[in-house]
Amino acid sequence: MMNRQDKPTIKRLLCLLVLSGLLGATPVRAKTFGLVVGIDHYQKAAQAGFPTLQGAVNDAKLLALTLRGKGVDLPDSRVLLDGKATLANFKSAWQSVLDSATPGDQILFTFAGHGSQEKEFAEPRDERDQLDETLLFYDFDPANPQRGRLSDDELYAMFEQARAFHILFVADACHAGGLTRAAASAADLPRRGGGPLGGFKPTPSLHDYTAPNSDDSQILSHVTYLSATENEANSIPEIRVEGTPHGALSWAFAKAFNGEADSDKNKVVTSLELEDYVREQVRTLTDNQQYPGMLPRGNEQDAFPVAAAPLPPPASSDSLGIKVVGGPAPAGLRHARLDGQDYRLRFEISDGKATVFSPRGDKLALVDAATTSVWNALIAKYRLLAALDRAYNTAAKPVKISLKQGDKVHKQGDRLDFSFDPNSTSRHLLLFDLAGSGELQFLYPLQEQGDRPALAQTPYALPLDVAPPSGEDDVVAVFCATRQNSVETLLQTYNGKAPPEPEALLSSLGKDCQIGRYAFFTRE
Repeated sequence: MMNRQDKPTIKRLLCLLVLSGLLGATPVRAKTFGLVVGIDHYQKAAQAGFPTLQGAVNDAKLLALTLRGKGVDLPDSRVLLDGKATLANFKSAWQSVLDSATPGDQILFTFAGHGSQEKEFAEPRDERDQLDETLLFYDFDPANPQRGRLSDDELYAMFEQARAFHILFVADACHAGGLTRAAASAADLPRRGGGPLGGFKPTPSLHDYTAPNSDDSQILSHVTYLSATENEANSIPEIRVEGTPHGALSWAFAKAFNGEADSDKNKVVTSLELEDYVREQVRTLTDNQQYPGMLPRGNEQDAFPVAAAPLPPPASSDSLGIKVVGGPAPAGLRHARLDGQDYRLRFEISDGKATVFSPRGDKLALVDAATTSVWNALIAKYRLLAALDRAYNTAAKPVKISLKQGDKVHKQGDRLDFSFDPNSTSRHLLLFDLAGSGELQFLYPLQEQGDRPALAQTPYALPLDVAPPSGEDDVVAVFCATRQNSVETLLQTYNGKAPPEPEALLSSLGKDCQIGRYAFFTRE
């Protein structure tokens, strides 16, 4: 829960995205050749100590369907799933692309599977942390460093040798900030063997920006790199979208490539539109827990044309899937269905309390196990969030919300400094918080604070204090070109209560509005 401070001041916000990866921009070209890899089941997963994935093959199938629908040259021989996704098969498929393409064509390479960090086995020993980022293929062998691994240095060499083409590389893997998805951290993977990785060449690091005397503007200027995480040390979760496991980056990129990133509807997606759209979608899908990276930073250069109809939005549902373990759910729940697979909330009952988790294991709330009203408040909150996500306007730039104190777990009493930027000329702001209990708190405009509905200047800075209850808070900002009197009255009516029905809010909201939200976690 959040408490308003004294009347806030306006601050200018400079957003810096700290990334590690490849450099370059990908203009539109005559023909695009695809290579798609998706690996759930690894040959030696048990020996390696990492789990079987559930969504990587789904990612690859979705991306293959999307790319083919856009006319990308993608035969079955270049869609490598599970057992077919060996390192040798990948290199053969890569060579077939180089043999088929002509200078100036585009190569689109997507990878969904495990990624890792491992000790550098050979030259160039160019990593400040002495760890190479690697993509792990089906035949990865933890006991043999020459099998099934593609290091950042080797991938760099492959891309460097393909300078005649424009490469768009999408890596939905863990540690992707330095190259590369895994449910296991680097420490979970054995570091056996001491020989060099196969195919090494003495080339600069894929991602080391501080190498002396290096001209990164000239290195791999033909490559655009889209990564699941901007930090090479990070692991990332799988999510469920419409009941199906996926990687958030793959899902977002499929929608972007199918046209939803074309915010100005000019039939071309620029790299800036691609970056803005993918970052917003991934953050929304993961409740602000995953931060994709892109290099080079978005600009007005073309990334790809738009030639196919956008994917349909996720199907609307009148009910929210919940999973209940350790005891029965209270009677009288509204708009909820028991679903052990496709659930948004998991209630774990013990000693009269229900701890509420997300599908990824984030602790969202602690509520009374027998009180129907508090369960209904949480269900109402997440139904409203889902509806707001569906109402995201793909024809407008995303609302930018930043938190100065970062994304750590914040404790009660902490001061949090938020900044809200409409990224447009819209100045009428509605701001509210959905607390860990599900309660709605109306934050702006407040008459007692002397707030003006139309901001004189943006970004808008607002300090908030963390107050009980703890859990996941979601701050929602709505920027509109005109004042939304009926929505403002509705939010004031529900202040301090469970949120209203999604239809009641959205049906009153003007079409000129854009919605942004920011999830963060608090503790006592």
